[in-house]
Formats: sequence, structure tokens, C-alpha cells
Amino acid sequence: MPHDSLATLVKIRQLACDDAMRSLVLALDLESQASQATHAIERAVAQQTEIASDPASPDAVVEAFGHWFLGARRQLEVTQNRLQERQAETTRKRAELTACRTALESVETLQKERRRSVEAARAQKLQRDLDDRPQRRSGDGAARDEA
Repeated sequence: MPHDSLATLVKIRQLACDDAMRSLVLALDLESQASQATHAIERAVAQQTEIASDPASPDAVVEAFGHWFLGARRQLEVTQNRLQERQAETTRKRAELTACRTALESVETLQKERRRSVEAARAQKLQRDLDDRPQRRSGDGAARDEA
């Protein structure tokens, strides 16, 4: 059987799609971690703000909250930036996977078209061979039987 370069290319494209899928899964995991970290800080800020906002809270609690909040705000900004970076990376990985799938589908389509073309050529050759064969006439057979 002759070497089919399209079959090899399909395998290569499938491997590329597998790699792109693994990269996307990793990107989604990292994005999820960044999202969880951001939400954890947001919850902590909300809880501490509620405690510090309570009129029954002592001045020391409110003052401690003020110092803590400055650091928490910086930390929240860092985690939000990291989350945005992770989301952008996930978007890139989705695009890469889409491109890999499109390339794979293109090669598979070309391979199917090539197979159809080969089959059509075989069918045409077979038909020509059949058309070129001497035709047996029904009258000839009867004439031979009488002779």
C-alpha cells in the first residue's frame, strides 16, 4: 500500500489537537485557581468590612481594619490582575484548540475528497473496461445452437 501523506498529516493534526486540549485544560485550571484566590480575598474584605462597620466594634478593631484593608486592597488588585491574565491565556488556548480542530477537519475533508476521487476513477475505469468488452448478442447464441 502506498504511503498516504494525508493519513500522516491527520495523525499529526490529531496530536496537535490533543496537545492544545491539554494546554486548555491547564489554562482553565490556572484560571480557576486565580478566580478562587480573588473570591477568597473579596469575601475576606466583605467580612472584615462588616465587622468594622458594626457600631458596637471597638475603635481598635476599626483601626486594625484600616491597616489590614490597605494590604488586602493591594492583594486583591494583584489577584484580579492575575485572574485577568489567566482569563486571557484561557482565551488564547481556546483559539489555539479551535485552530487545531479546523486544520484537522480541513485535512480530513481533503483526505475524504481524495478517496472519493480515487473511487470515482476506479469506477470509471471499470465501466470503460466493461464497455470495451465484446458484447454477446442474444441472437448469436441461438444461431450457434442450431448449427
